[in-house]
This record gives sequence, structure tokens and C-alpha cells, in this order.
Amino acid sequence: MATWVTHLIIADRVLEKLSWLCKHEFCVGNIAPDCNVENENWTQFTPSREVTHWMTNEREVASDSDRFYNE
Repeated sequence: MATWVTHLIIADRVLEKLSWLCKHEFCVGNIAPDCNVENENWTQFTPSREVTHWMTNEREVASDSDRFYNE
């Protein structure tokens, strides 16, 4: 999984092409899914990755973009 810094670098590149987007909101939206609270041994996070990355039990690697679009 990419780090939040990687997400921001890619967001900056996208903003170069789509300059009409609100920079602050777009950048926050790109790192927000990785902002969560970990438990003591870092084995669980709140909210969970299934929630923040639109994942289902069947999909452990990629997000469910169709579900995201439909909801």
C-alpha cells in the first residue's frame, strides 16, 4: 500500500492537469482514507480499511470502485 506522501505526490501531479479542482479539498480527500487510529499492537485500525478503502471480504487488495460509484 502506498504511503500518504505517495498519495500527495500523485495528487499534485493530477492537480497539474486538473487545475480547476480545489487543491486543499482534493489533497485531503487523497490522504483521508489513511488517517485512522490504531490499536496498541497496530493490528487493527478505526475506521477499518474495509470502510476507508471500499473493500469487501472478496477483495482484499483492490477497492470496490463500482460499489463506491453506485453509493
